[in-house]
Amino acid sequence: LVASLLARVREQLGNVPERRTHPRFAADFPVIVFPVGHDGRVETPLNGRCRDVSAGGLALALTAAPAAKYAYVAFEGVRGTSGLAVLVQVLDSARAGDGVLVTGRYRL
Repeated sequence: LVASLLARVREQLGNVPERRTHPRFAADFPVIVFPVGHDGRVETPLNGRCRDVSAGGLALALTAAPAAKYAYVAFEGVRGTSGLAVLVQVLDSARAGDGVLVTGRYRL
């Protein structure tokens, strides 16, 4: 009990050792998320904002969680990415304020 309490306190304080391979950088730009259904079809797009990004993953603030394990993410207004999208594996989604925070990973 004490060990789990201590772990939760450390997590809240932000002094837990970083386990990610690539450092994440704060970001704030619009994205369009195109969920990919289990049959390979691209579903209705979702609008949102990127919160942070790295060479291997990202966090997005969306109005709703994508109902798929994979999605294409297009970075709107980011120079050099017009017409391009990254295939992202959706790892987790959690309620955050009036929307959903979605995390995912990808390979470059």
